[in-house]
Amino acid sequence: MKKISLLLTLLLVVSMADAQRISDKWSFEKRDITYKLSEAAANTHLAPANNVERGVSIWTEDFSGAVNGPGTVTTDVGVWTIGGDDGNIWRHSTTQSNGCWSGGTGLPGFASAGNGFLIFDADSANCIDPDAPGGPDFTQTEWSGFIESPSIDLSGQAGVSLKFAHEYRWCCTDLAIEVAVSADGGLTYTTAPSYVIPAEAVNVQFVGDGIWNISAVAGGSDDVKIRFSWNGPSHYYWVLDDLELFVPESNDLAVIDAGYSNWNPNVATDYIDLEYSIYPQQQLRPIDFTSRVVNNGSVMQTGVTLNATVNYDGGTAMLSSNPIDLAPGEDSLLVIEDWTPPAGVLGEYITSLEVTQNETDIDPSDQLNEVIFWAENDIMARDRRSAEASYTNTGDAGHTLGTAYGCSDDASVYAIGVAMSTASDDASEFTVELWGDGATDFEFLVGGNEDLTYQNSMGNGTGDEFMTYILLEDPYDIEEGLDYYAHFKAYGGDGNEAFIRTSGVSPEQTSFVFIEEDDTWFFTTGTPMVRLGFAEDVSIAEATISDRVSLGQNVPNPVKDITTIAYDLVNAETVLFEVYDLTGKVVMNINEGRKAAGRHSIVVSNEDLNSGIYYYSIIIDGDRLTKKMVITK
Repeated sequence: MKKISLLLTLLLVVSMADAQRISDKWSFEKRDITYKLSEAAANTHLAPANNVERGVSIWTEDFSGAVNGPGTVTTDVGVWTIGGDDGNIWRHSTTQSNGCWSGGTGLPGFASAGNGFLIFDADSANCIDPDAPGGPDFTQTEWSGFIESPSIDLSGQAGVSLKFAHEYRWCCTDLAIEVAVSADGGLTYTTAPSYVIPAEAVNVQFVGDGIWNISAVAGGSDDVKIRFSWNGPSHYYWVLDDLELFVPESNDLAVIDAGYSNWNPNVATDYIDLEYSIYPQQQLRPIDFTSRVVNNGSVMQTGVTLNATVNYDGGTAMLSSNPIDLAPGEDSLLVIEDWTPPAGVLGEYITSLEVTQNETDIDPSDQLNEVIFWAENDIMARDRRSAEASYTNTGDAGHTLGTAYGCSDDASVYAIGVAMSTASDDASEFTVELWGDGATDFEFLVGGNEDLTYQNSMGNGTGDEFMTYILLEDPYDIEEGLDYYAHFKAYGGDGNEAFIRTSGVSPEQTSFVFIEEDDTWFFTTGTPMVRLGFAEDVSIAEATISDRVSLGQNVPNPVKDITTIAYDLVNAETVLFEVYDLTGKVVMNINEGRKAAGRHSIVVSNEDLNSGIYYYSIIIDGDRLTKKMVITK
């Protein structure tokens, strides 16, 4: 098996010491994926969250009657103070951003948007010429500015929550907007937990409500202030409206996030416990079900428990975490540890996650979640099985895009699957590569058996049928406890740009992109659709035709849209392929032409085939070798 060590240019040279944390092993900077969104899709306003009305209102601010002044915005409620180096970008407005990228987005989707709102319009501040030839001319300045509320008296209000409607769009760096509350007139501030302003996927517009139980921060204070801050280079905007302080209901738990992994880069030493959408039978492992829950109520909640009901083919598992008590305003991660899917049971695993407590909750619906993963024979994946966007590198430089996999058992990898994007140039060249952790750096292990060119049929489909599986030059034996990296490599160049699709969100330092013009690796939070294939029958069959050719099993099999078939030639030959149904009728002819000695592969689309059993044959000088494949739609 071919193994070539290549020293990469890393942002930080790291030592691969035993038990090294992921956050110490890799310290790449962030390079977010550029999504191929139409302007119409990019500027569509999402519906605000339909939150249940809770408690009695204490204080409200809808910015009616607001007047912009030097360093201030004065409303019917009082004077808002602007500060920071670029605080002047904050203003009251009755129109949305009109910058290079956000122009024409219309009013935000708030109840009182018509009487105005606050906006930090970084887009307009960055915009130089929205109509410049070749696209908008703009900067990405590191703006920093805040706006602070007038003083609010919460004397006698031990229990209090903050709610605000907001809309934002952020691009290209980590989200850097925050809300904070002071209980001492602005001398010191406590920043809201991250769940109050969710870090949505890059370049996706968020519209919704932020809710924060501030009882422990400012309850009972007579000099409370609220501050909203922007600190970053994004060229979009943040809009705020309909602020409210209210008395929370007594019993009100809410789940912030739920999943089936407790992986943390600051603790984990490998990628084994990451969330995988597809677990192959060769890599089944214990799974942790999790829910992070916050007490939005005004009293202690007791016996707070996570309950999981796992439904799978032929069985159900009922699981529970240890109960805890949760004080008002506190949040905690509930974990059910180490549940392993039963061996040999393939298909969909649908898990209902419900948080319960001894008290009767005002709205139990926000304590329910559902997570889904799959067990399959030979495929391992981290994407969510449905393409959401495409990666498009700036310019025509080559790039490598991939994702990390942790190995729980010894196994052999035979192929890497990628979901090609229709943004690719026709006949653009690409390949795949498997990498590992070397003694002191990344290590290239094995590449695809040959370079491929993009075909239109590769970009069709809506889910798993996007996948094109490419055989490795040699099967590679991966080892238990080690990490590996499945990569798609595009060579780039004018008219030779190949791209893949993305699906889901990756934790930091788990998916990566290498930009050749920068000669640098970055991490990215959009999950590339790059998978591992463990199918043993992908290896070349021992049967031969006159010792001239060997034929491999197609992968994946069954086939949902596209499948890859490998064959080996001892000498140069003229090669024909036929696909025929159970009646013997030939349904597809493929002329490969003259091929050199060595391994080759052919990509077959089932676009014109119905579900069922088919046979495919390689034909040389009238002799043939045949295998069976299954089509599913």
